Amino acid sequence: MNSLLILAKAATDEATTKAATGATENLNSLGLGNTDLISTIGYIITILLGLVGVVAIIMLIIGGFKYTVSGGNDKSVEAAKNQIMYAVIGIVITLLAAGIVQFILSQLNSATK
Repeated sequence: MNSLLILAKAATDEATTKAATGATENLNSLGLGNTDLISTIGYIITILLGLVGVVAIIMLIIGGFKYTVSGGNDKSVEAAKNQIMYAVIGIVITLLAAGIVQFILSQLNSATK
C-alpha cells in the first residue's frame, strides 16, 4: 500500500513539474516569462491601446466613406459627420490614455528600483 502511495505521489509531482515547465516555456515564447510584472502589464496595455486606436481609425475611414456616398441627404451627412467626430475623439482619448499609461509605468519603474 505504501509503495502505491509513493508511486502516485511521484507521478503527481512529475505531472506538476511538466505543467509548470510548459507554462514557463509558453510565457518565455511570448517574451513575458522573463520580465517583471510592471513591464508585462505595460506590454498588455500597449497592445490593447493599439487595438483601440486601430478600431478608431477604421471608424474614421468608414465615416469618411459614408460622408462621400451620402449623396447630399442631410440625415446621412449628419450621421457621417458625427461618426467622424466620435472617431477623432476616440483617437485623441487613446493617445492621451497611452501617454498617461506610459507616465504611470515610468513612475512605477523608478519607484521600485
